[in-house]
Amino acid sequence: MESLNLLSKIALSFQNLNNFDEEMNIILKDLGEFTDANRIYIFLNQIDDLMCNTYEWCNEGIEPQIQNLQKCKHEFFDVWHDLLKENGSICANNISELPTQITEILSIEKIKAIVSYPIIVGNKIIGFLGVNDYRSSREWTLEERQIISTVSGIISNVYERKFFKQDIVDSDANFHNFFETIDDMFLIVDLDGNIINCNKLLIKKLGYSLSELKGINVLNLHPEDKRESAYDKWASILKGEHKYCSLEIKSKNGNIHEVESRLWYGKWNKSDCVYIVSKDVTKQNEHLTLASKIFENNPMPMTITDVQTGKLVEINPSYTEKTGYTKEEIIGKTIDDMDIFKNLDSLRHVAEKIRRHERVENEELVIECKNGTLLTVIFSIETITHNGKQSLLTVMVDITEKMELIKSVKDKCMKLNNIIEGTHLATCEWNIQTDEIELNQKGAEIMGYTLEEIETITSEIWIDSIHLEDREQSKKLLEEHLNGETDYYECDIRKKQKDGSWIWVQNRGKVIYRDDDGNPLKMFGTFSDITSRKKTEAALRESEKRFFLALDETSAGLWDLNIINDEVFLSPMWKKILGYDDDELENSFESWESLWHPDDVESIRKASDDYAQGKTNNYRNIHRLKHKDGSWRWILSRGGILKEDKGKPYRWIGTNIDITKEHEQSLELERIFSVNLDLLCILDAEGKFIKLNKAWDDILGYDIDKLKGQNILHFIHKEDIKDTVWVMENLKSDEKVNSFVNRYRNKDGKYCYLEWRANPYEGMIYASGRDITERIEYEQKILELSHRDSLTNAYNRRYFFSKAKEILQDSKVTGESFSLCIIDMDHFKIINDTFGHQAGDFILKEFTKVISGNLCSCDILGRYGGEEFIIISKNTDNQRCNMVVERILNEIRQKIFIYGDSKINFTFSAGIVNSKEVENCDRSIDKIVEIADERLYHAKQTGRNKIVLNIQ
Repeated sequence: MESLNLLSKIALSFQNLNNFDEEMNIILKDLGEFTDANRIYIFLNQIDDLMCNTYEWCNEGIEPQIQNLQKCKHEFFDVWHDLLKENGSICANNISELPTQITEILSIEKIKAIVSYPIIVGNKIIGFLGVNDYRSSREWTLEERQIISTVSGIISNVYERKFFKQDIVDSDANFHNFFETIDDMFLIVDLDGNIINCNKLLIKKLGYSLSELKGINVLNLHPEDKRESAYDKWASILKGEHKYCSLEIKSKNGNIHEVESRLWYGKWNKSDCVYIVSKDVTKQNEHLTLASKIFENNPMPMTITDVQTGKLVEINPSYTEKTGYTKEEIIGKTIDDMDIFKNLDSLRHVAEKIRRHERVENEELVIECKNGTLLTVIFSIETITHNGKQSLLTVMVDITEKMELIKSVKDKCMKLNNIIEGTHLATCEWNIQTDEIELNQKGAEIMGYTLEEIETITSEIWIDSIHLEDREQSKKLLEEHLNGETDYYECDIRKKQKDGSWIWVQNRGKVIYRDDDGNPLKMFGTFSDITSRKKTEAALRESEKRFFLALDETSAGLWDLNIINDEVFLSPMWKKILGYDDDELENSFESWESLWHPDDVESIRKASDDYAQGKTNNYRNIHRLKHKDGSWRWILSRGGILKEDKGKPYRWIGTNIDITKEHEQSLELERIFSVNLDLLCILDAEGKFIKLNKAWDDILGYDIDKLKGQNILHFIHKEDIKDTVWVMENLKSDEKVNSFVNRYRNKDGKYCYLEWRANPYEGMIYASGRDITERIEYEQKILELSHRDSLTNAYNRRYFFSKAKEILQDSKVTGESFSLCIIDMDHFKIINDTFGHQAGDFILKEFTKVISGNLCSCDILGRYGGEEFIIISKNTDNQRCNMVVERILNEIRQKIFIYGDSKINFTFSAGIVNSKEVENCDRSIDKIVEIADERLYHAKQTGRNKIVLNIQ
């Protein structure tokens, strides 16, 4: 009966643990008095395979050992763990019964007899409970061993609850991460449409506070004339007729947002609700326009450089204005081509930073303008995505005019920086030659004086105010610093205030000026009142002696099954978890079994059989029990079997813990995860998939079960792998990613562009991806249109010449030649005058089609101006180019163009030149075009309707 009272007391002590350490020490004391042992203790595993004596109780006359047994790492504990794992316990009436390796250690500690049981959490030994006797060998009774074993089991339950609650905290953190990482507006409404909660993104976009949104009907977020339509669309989704719908919502300031929304039923705080996820699509095009305007109108010079080629692909007007170079002179060139940087060491430093993917910010460089003027500029470089490619955005700030100003104030700034370096709260300045110490207002206040009373003092007055016990140490440290032996002087001392009281101050200082011989001249320093901190440190040391730590409240119900006579004890807390008073529920197995959920009966029995048959090391099962109010509660049940010396089981003891709330939150998170519109996933630090949502199947076509365990890099376009690896390395350093674009392979082998947001947490990566392929393709289409002539759709003059210069550069490297031809329509003015300019435009477009139809894919056609066209044919000579132009001319001679009722025909003349006809030293596109122009002119002069290859 005494042992049962002890167990009940111990079990009840864990029902409401506000003072965990205090209760644990009381338990060890009660167990020690019951067993009449000398010392009882708990060892727990720590990181790096270390063991720590965490709790200890000692009988009278026994010296405590806990301070000497911290962070122990010794082969002794490996042998000890092996014995506990093999036998389930260690019991020695005389330590000579134990292995020699253990006996030698225990003998040093003068231990005569010992009992130890493991502390197990999740089938893993995390520590052990030990009971020592130093007096003599003794006979450990069966009852004593059973009590010690039961206490170790109860302690195991407590630690499992602690770890389980930590898992729940991590689950809540996961929910919060996804809730705030999702780049969409998120609403939770009741079944009447009234808003219950929303995420920060919705609050930010619509301009309402959470208190303003709560309770209003969600339809009120739509424009008045759209509310009826919104109601019908949402009803259609909830009926399963559609997956999502396009709507308009109105912000507090009247702005309209176009959104795509998805709805589904769920629960929030155990009540039915509807979840709404809305993706804002209004900004997709606005961002493109805004970014372009910011770039073009920015007063600071800016450039965009392609990372892969190193060539500049865009500059803004401020850059051309500041440097004097035109776009045609800059775009398509690399930094080496331009040769505008003068301090090459600084340039190499910047280039090395870019190569290492380090941030380039406020780097000072000198550049030369087109007119030879030198500018000192500050460079900052950011990585951006431009037209679907990784690029570098460079921003320059001209600081040339500021350099002289900086130089003029440099000395003053140096003195100010020195004062700041030596100042924390109260400041003092010691003129060592005159022995005058000057304090500021705060320094006088700390000493209890006004500034007028103590503004200037001597070193003697300062030393006299120091406590006698602190003077020698302060003097020693000060002399070491004055002699140059230390970089700083720092000392905590007690100083007397004006009223005679003592305060602790932290005194810091540094000699700022010395003469040519190294003798100190002036010293700056600080001192601050740390009396409160000292008191806190003293209180903390006292608190640490008692090992007091407040833990989260825990609640567990105890059950005890006597296997021999089938008697069952259910503790009052066990019954309270299910809503019963102690006298309302019978202490019997039948009463217990009647509360099992029908769907969980098989799993409960299987877990029990597996443990009883030794298939598992302990009994642990999550199942449902029926509450008094008729609801079902999720219960974590775990326990262990007590056995006699011969191994026959006689009791089964365990605990029940209510985990309903945590279980429902886990299910709700899973539902939100599965229905999100974006691609959501959890990756380990190496990039392997741990968890994915259904969008991976819907958008990319992958079976998410087959993706688990695979590395995300296997699906990334090879050109994007390097940048993706770099981003993942940054995530390992706890740096969030707000926008990163790469190409991802669909199941059908095609690639799509995904824009990612990612957040590292606890060694894993939480990521959200959005398909932006349509947006990227639209940007590329816009860029292509900017290169075309609006009437004929041939390349415009600017783009044609940029491509021609590239072909020329390639020709110089490879040695392959190309031909250039200029075509001019004969008497085009007559067509305009006779048939009108609209007919002339028609003829130009039709002529372009005829030319294009006779060119191959490697030829480039551009509109040179008016009725003139220009062609580049790569890897051809003049004869082959002439054959193509002759074919076009013959087709034009025979063709009648019909415009309305008018029949129009015409011819053209042409001049052709090959790149090899121009000397290497003079070879340039301008020179080649000049020769082609001369031959065209010659064709016109010698007779229309001709093609000239050379001039005799």
